[in-house]
Amino acid sequence: MRVSVIVAAYNVEEFIPRAIASVLAQSYPSWEIIVVDDASSDRTCDVVEDFARRDARVHLLRHTSNGGPAAARNTGIEAAQGEWIAILDADDAWRPHRLEKLLAAAASTGANFIADNQIFYDVGLKREVGVAHDFSEECIQITAEEMFRSKNTMRFGEMKPLIRRSFINQHDLRYNPAFRFGEDLYFYAELLFSGAYAILLAQPYYIYTTPFGFVSREKSAGCRTVNKLDILLDGIDDLVEKHRTTLSPALLSAIASYRARTHRQWVFRELTRLRHQHRIIPLALFTAAHPVHATSYIAQSQTYRSFKSFLGIT
Repeated sequence: MRVSVIVAAYNVEEFIPRAIASVLAQSYPSWEIIVVDDASSDRTCDVVEDFARRDARVHLLRHTSNGGPAAARNTGIEAAQGEWIAILDADDAWRPHRLEKLLAAAASTGANFIADNQIFYDVGLKREVGVAHDFSEECIQITAEEMFRSKNTMRFGEMKPLIRRSFINQHDLRYNPAFRFGEDLYFYAELLFSGAYAILLAQPYYIYTTPFGFVSREKSAGCRTVNKLDILLDGIDDLVEKHRTTLSPALLSAIASYRARTHRQWVFRELTRLRHQHRIIPLALFTAAHPVHATSYIAQSQTYRSFKSFLGIT
């Protein structure tokens, strides 16, 4: 058994057949799928069991209570028999040559963490609508500093890599179940902090269903992600506290820069939420607590720009 494909599943009976079918269609045949059902209330388990009856490489594990995607992936990792761990979200899919291409690249580079570019899938249109990254090179090395310094840090967090199981076990690494948002970024950071040699291929073989359709603007019913930047900020702080003594000044600087960008985005979202809810007093208190970002927010608002235009201020 070469690759263990881990699929965390929660109420995805409509979407998981596409994910499993894309693994069944792989040109590389040596794999197992471990679907970890996170206490679904729909027919997700029935759908997976139907696949398992037809192909012995498909396995179902069940949680009796909902623990989140990180806990489900940890359950899958513990049960995995493959040399490689591959992460696949239940509403996503793979191109047929994905495993073959990624394993070949891992063999030629010696990587123990290998990912690929992503194809965006708009569920409202039921078609692919673009690619995540535009790289100038066919293969790039990912470092922790580059990941946090990049303006596309969260895009790096959305990668679904193949990871050598021996490396994960050697460094006793697992997903942090305390975080239900940003858990991938947290886990990848720990892998890179531990010295994982990580490679990213420019060619896309992973089909990523965006939470909101870039073209249709429809929300994906299969997405279970709740975009909570405050949780992401807590995760960043936890990472730094845990690894501060082993991180270089340059890496700490990169993480601090990313945290500052994320914090600004969180303040902007909170101001927008409070404004739309017409919660005047909480809005005033929040503005007073974050004066720098609040000033920037006001300066970028359409109302403020219109007011300046009315006064003839440039």
